[in-house]
Amino acid sequence: MRKFFALLCVLVLGFTIIGCMGQTRPHAGNAKKTQQENVEDYIEKTQPVVCKANSLTAAMTKKMLEAAAGGASLEQLEKLFIEISEQDTLPTLTEELQSLEKIAPHPDAREIHDARLKICRMNIAALKLRLAGLKEKNPVKLEQGAELTKQFRELNEQLTARINELTGKAPKAKKEALQLVEHKLQKNPIGYEVVGIARNITDKKISSAQIAVNAYDDKGNQVGNGLSNVTDLDPQEAWKFTICLTGREVSSYKIVALSWRD
Repeated sequence: MRKFFALLCVLVLGFTIIGCMGQTRPHAGNAKKTQQENVEDYIEKTQPVVCKANSLTAAMTKKMLEAAAGGASLEQLEKLFIEISEQDTLPTLTEELQSLEKIAPHPDAREIHDARLKICRMNIAALKLRLAGLKEKNPVKLEQGAELTKQFRELNEQLTARINELTGKAPKAKKEALQLVEHKLQKNPIGYEVVGIARNITDKKISSAQIAVNAYDDKGNQVGNGLSNVTDLDPQEAWKFTICLTGREVSSYKIVALSWRD
């Protein structure tokens, strides 16, 4: 039962690591534009819907943590996860996938579009495995869901790197716009989390930002990870973030990525 509970925690927290794509209008393309411009156009038009799932999953994690802090049992947490997933998360992911499938991207953005489709399908498949595992009390399916989550997170990271390569925009150094003010590791009702403050130190709004963390045990082995996102961070505004970690025995952590988009 302890292992089953740990798997539930991993899947709840792991669900926040992936953004999904939503409704976008077809990209007509422009023969006079460069490949970089066409890719940037596609990213700009789909960026708002990418943030939609981040907000949804952040709200889901908050509800789960609040329920656990209020003394909810494992069975109650499972029921809440299933309820939120079936009523909100799965329908949203399905709608986003259907919207993506209707898009005819410019040839220059086809590679990015196809990767997003694959990520969205993997996300849905992983969630369905989690739901089946919980309903059937089947740790094997939960493990499979966790493994698929790991795979599409890696694919998402590769996609981000490829977008940066095509657009010529590598992740910015944190001194340029987003500054970490403070952060620390602490326990929460279902595991561990990193809490802290980051600040937009510029005079321009940051449209979206992300912080990623790796978690380690007392021997230095990586045992988990997590990330947090924010949108529309005003000039000089402070962002109080909470990053839920998937590791069960976390002794230390390392911030491995701090990125943003103007």
